[in-house]
Amino acid sequence: MVFKLTRKIDIRGQKYIEYKKPQIFNIKHNIKNIKSPSIEDEQERERFLNTLKQLCELFLDNDINSRRIAIQEKYCDNNKLASCMSFVQFLIRENTVFCYCVMRSEIDYIHEWDCDTLRIMTEYIKNKYSIKKSKIKMIVNSYHKKC
Repeated sequence: MVFKLTRKIDIRGQKYIEYKKPQIFNIKHNIKNIKSPSIEDEQERERFLNTLKQLCELFLDNDINSRRIAIQEKYCDNNKLASCMSFVQFLIRENTVFCYCVMRSEIDYIHEWDCDTLRIMTEYIKNKYSIKKSKIKMIVNSYHKKC
């Protein structure tokens, strides 16, 4: 990926270069089993998966067309949470699971970890409800790499 630079930013004492505008990714479907970049990222994945399972039981089990499989953590109450994955929604339409994710911020070397998190969540829904296809789209509002 070629970066069109706009500014340098500081994250936890390290310098990064931010991409010029938000980035949109259409994520391929093969889970890569990426090693967790941090314990916070691992915990975030676990929270998202647990929430997804609860929402499926509450809504999709009763209505396969539900629009209510939406996850948005409340990071404002706890600054120790990994807080880049802002919102994820799943919809099932025409025998396809659609996953839409909005990332507040993302560092290039963590991107595949986050993609795997979305892949795992999407596969969970596909397997649970015998859905054949899926499409995953991620919007990253502030995409950056280490200087």
